Amino acid sequence: MDKKIIFVEPRGAEANVFSKYMNLPLLGPVYLATILKSGGYDAAVINENMLGRDVNESDLNCDFLGISILTNTAPRGYEIARMFRKANPAGTIIIGGIHASCMPGEALQYADYVVKGEGESAILDIVEGRAEKGVVCGKAPANLDEIPAPDMRLLRNHEKIRYFPVMLSRGCPFNCNFCSVTAMFGRGYRFVSDGRALSELANAPTGRIFIYDDNFAASPSRTERLLDRIIGCGRKFRLRAQVRTDITKRPDIVKKMKEAGFSVVYVGIESINEDSLISMNKRQSVDDIRRAVEVFNKNGIKVHGMFIFGTDTDRTGVFEDTVRFCRKEEIYTAQFLALTPLPGTPVFDGLNAAGRLLHKEWQYYDGQHVVFRPKNMSVSELQDGILHSYKTFYSYVSMADDIFKIAFESVYNLPDAVTKQFGKIQNKLMARFIVNRWIKANKGYFAMLKKGTAT
Repeated sequence: MDKKIIFVEPRGAEANVFSKYMNLPLLGPVYLATILKSGGYDAAVINENMLGRDVNESDLNCDFLGISILTNTAPRGYEIARMFRKANPAGTIIIGGIHASCMPGEALQYADYVVKGEGESAILDIVEGRAEKGVVCGKAPANLDEIPAPDMRLLRNHEKIRYFPVMLSRGCPFNCNFCSVTAMFGRGYRFVSDGRALSELANAPTGRIFIYDDNFAASPSRTERLLDRIIGCGRKFRLRAQVRTDITKRPDIVKKMKEAGFSVVYVGIESINEDSLISMNKRQSVDDIRRAVEVFNKNGIKVHGMFIFGTDTDRTGVFEDTVRFCRKEEIYTAQFLALTPLPGTPVFDGLNAAGRLLHKEWQYYDGQHVVFRPKNMSVSELQDGILHSYKTFYSYVSMADDIFKIAFESVYNLPDAVTKQFGKIQNKLMARFIVNRWIKANKGYFAMLKKGTAT
């Protein structure tokens, strides 16, 4: 029981627009560390973004090193593995996470064990020597209550977390062709019991909570039941979560979300191009999107809209049309992403087979960089269109419009007007700063795209 295990979540590349501003740790490593801690082992988790620097050899003084990688953090994860191997040849390296699950052969070049899928069922077998080296397939737990609640104290610098992370379900019943969630967790929707959910929410050190579920409201009946219990528990929460537009077909549930403490929802809008929505197998329409934004706004819940550009039905006009849509429908904040062919998805398989990938330098597979050849525009037109969308939506002109709204609405209700619009202006100023800094850091990549040498 004297074995020491350290899990590391690598930082995103400097190129990632959000890496320095989103201290939201993956929960997978914390679950695994909690299981090992419960088994009597010395376990800890390091998130490089939260650490504020790269890990070094002294940080990794352990018998087992676990590295959890997304596609865009894989290169950094492999770099950490090489560093550990050189300093500690007798140590054991375990690599897991979505990218390793979809590319196990690649990850195995840097590890003794690669965990494919959910790792809770495999971690003790690996540490206690019952698993053969190589690819280990984790079994998806049918009953999530059997997994101990993650002990966030095992995460170094956990006190820096602004919104406490809680995961109440796994899997998604939908099958969008650009999403790797189903490759990792499957289409079966599993969720913790209502009692376990309420306990995890109540045990958060503050009322500010980010629910990590890929689709918090995938089961409306369960969602309504849980919301009733949250409302009745007597504690004030400030909740955020990812949802789809379809939950707004039940305005009564959205109203309860507000009562329970939801202040922001992250909605995968993806596109205002009907053909693009069909091509992504999104199973929603533009009318669904309009209704969703309207219902959330009426209930005082801010919408962070997430858009994807670059499907085979997108043309250059989609950028201006999308920003115009965001303004008209009063979307609070927006994120404009390039269609990204993540390993394990039909989009990756199709573009890879067609020879349309520019490269497989995974650090750029973060949604912000164009990494494939689109059909109806050039690579640079797609990249420039994304940047233009950010600049336009978060422009000083749009902020001036918000200030005008404060003046207009204050005639009727000054406090509400200031609260509603001033927060939006603050967010736009910060977003503009982030985007401008990100553009400056990525001038070299953009230049390669224009020259056609990003391969």
